[in-house]
Amino acid sequence: MLMSPSPSSEDAAETDATAFRAHNLSPFRTPALDLSPSIIQILFEFCPDPYFVFDERGVLECNHAMLELLGYPNKAALVGHHPAEFSPPLQPDGRPSLEKGIELTNKAREEGYLRFDWVHRRRDGRMFPVEVTLIPVQMDGRTVMVAMWHDMTLRSRTEQALRDSEQQFRTLVQNIPGASYRCENDADWTMYFISDGVKELTGYPASDFLVNNVRTYASVIHPDDRGLVEDLVAEGVSNHQPYVMEYRIVRADGRERWVREKGQGVFDRKGDLRWLDGVIFDITDRREAEEQLRAAKDAAESADRAKSEFLANISHEIRTPMTAILGYAELLADPDLNAQRRRECLNTIKRNGSHLLAMINDILDLSRMESGRLAVQHIACDALSILHEAVDQIRPAAEQSGLRVTIDPRWPLPATVKTDSARLRQILLNLAHNAVKFTSRGHVTFTLRCDRFALPHRYRIDVEDTGIGIPDTRLEAIFRPFSQADGSATRPYGGAGLSLCISRRLARALGGDLTVQSTESVGSRFTVTFDPGNLDQADWITSPADEPSTSLPLNAKPGVAAATPPLPPLPDGKLHGRVLFAEDNPDTRNLLSLMLRRIGLTVDVAEHGEQLLDLASRAQKQGTPYDVILTDVQMPRMDGLTATRQLREGGYHWPIVAITAHAMSIHRNQCIDAGCDDYLTKPVQRLRLMNVLRRYMATPA
Repeated sequence: MLMSPSPSSEDAAETDATAFRAHNLSPFRTPALDLSPSIIQILFEFCPDPYFVFDERGVLECNHAMLELLGYPNKAALVGHHPAEFSPPLQPDGRPSLEKGIELTNKAREEGYLRFDWVHRRRDGRMFPVEVTLIPVQMDGRTVMVAMWHDMTLRSRTEQALRDSEQQFRTLVQNIPGASYRCENDADWTMYFISDGVKELTGYPASDFLVNNVRTYASVIHPDDRGLVEDLVAEGVSNHQPYVMEYRIVRADGRERWVREKGQGVFDRKGDLRWLDGVIFDITDRREAEEQLRAAKDAAESADRAKSEFLANISHEIRTPMTAILGYAELLADPDLNAQRRRECLNTIKRNGSHLLAMINDILDLSRMESGRLAVQHIACDALSILHEAVDQIRPAAEQSGLRVTIDPRWPLPATVKTDSARLRQILLNLAHNAVKFTSRGHVTFTLRCDRFALPHRYRIDVEDTGIGIPDTRLEAIFRPFSQADGSATRPYGGAGLSLCISRRLARALGGDLTVQSTESVGSRFTVTFDPGNLDQADWITSPADEPSTSLPLNAKPGVAAATPPLPPLPDGKLHGRVLFAEDNPDTRNLLSLMLRRIGLTVDVAEHGEQLLDLASRAQKQGTPYDVILTDVQMPRMDGLTATRQLREGGYHWPIVAITAHAMSIHRNQCIDAGCDDYLTKPVQRLRLMNVLRRYMATPA
């Protein structure tokens, strides 16, 4: 029960305290030392730890340290008050301070000694923790309690700081990517601590690695890298330096991952190693990105070298025929040149011009392929006839070199296939030219096969030669852009290094492929395959006698039936009719006008689209329309397609043929959509021009 002091009780308390000090501190005396009451009083009063004496009536006596700790100026403020009055209403465990204080006091009387933690309150209201020691003492036949306080504020702050520090450490460790560890420097790397991040890293929980319950960390290191890890750790420890290393681990699911570990040894004052501390990170994504970057860098450097070689080669390939063209053109200006020599000059100019045109076409084809704009058309055609056409073109060069050229059809073969005849012809011409170009003696053989029972159907053509062959190291390189089997400046064979690259891409666009087998100094065999379309209802040729007598014309347009016969030859190479020709370039205008007049046509010329529109409209009104209009697409003031649209809108229904330097299928479609009937690409060849005009004009009677 808490006692409230009164004047009489205060006097009594003072008397009791005096008696306590003078006569009843005998329990604190030792047998070996008999201290006087004054000495005991001094020790009690000036002890640095707070002391006080109390009974059921309240505090009887306290020392100066107690007053300082509670913040009271004198003892009168404490005497007569129960210690629980200097406490908050509730203790940290939620129990009322007075109730708990009486319980602990009774327990101390029973046990003769008790130590416990308590929270008191200073005079200014601030709380502070203490460690209380209670000792029951007999005084004048009754029991009083001697209480000693030990201020735990510093310890409490220290413990809280430690808890906060530990929490911060745990939070930090848990948020560090990878795994943090402390381990023994032994063969197993026995773990004292390892963070939970090890589960994401290895697939095993942290508990597996602690105290070697299940496994050691050394067991997850890739066997091929374990020796390297041990050596690097040993080197770092021996030099008292951090170690950094990258190695592989094997996860629980069997996958290999790359990790980066950074750690160091922790040493005591004597320099002896206590343990290893470190962190381990997963760097697999970074390693893979670095590998991809290196591969991309190597590919870019290789492509750059190839393009540099290509530019050097293409410069040579362009300048060489241009030298011949310009040189022989200059020779033609010599008035003393005889007719035979003039023909030789003209043939040389034509041959080198054709070489330049083929090279330009290759470059344009590659550009279309790189940009994904290559279009193929699947129409009925005769693959054997297309091969014959290609062989006919290379036969003169082969005969000049003394080569035997043969075509070996392996019957049966389908009479027609559905593919892009122009692209197939381009592939076979490239392969045929290369075979003759790189073969100085022996033969070139073309073999055709198509298994009617194999599904899916594939048409196969082998081009075999007895030429110089290709080194094994260059077999795939020859199909890369700007690459050749021999890229040196001293190579004996010219070329831009594009034909095989283009041919393979064309073959794949046709549903097949282009492959090669070769032995150096023995020869090569190139195999082109393509999808011939559905052959279930096809006519199969079983012998040469079954071969049809007709085939597609060289310049067949899409939609023309496979059995359309070629145009009959002109009796004297002449045409008859009136032509309107629009071209802004004076050289081209004069050249084609001369060409048209030499084949028997009457020619009117226009320099731009507005003039073409005026001349054509006037002729239509006069009832004398032109048999054919030939118009350049790109012209000043008004282009050829705009003029064509306006003519068609005005009711003009006579033939119009577009002429353009653009050779892509999209440009052909633009011309047809504008109202043109046909389409010619520059440079315009005389035979091609005549074949187109013959479709729309009459021959002389």
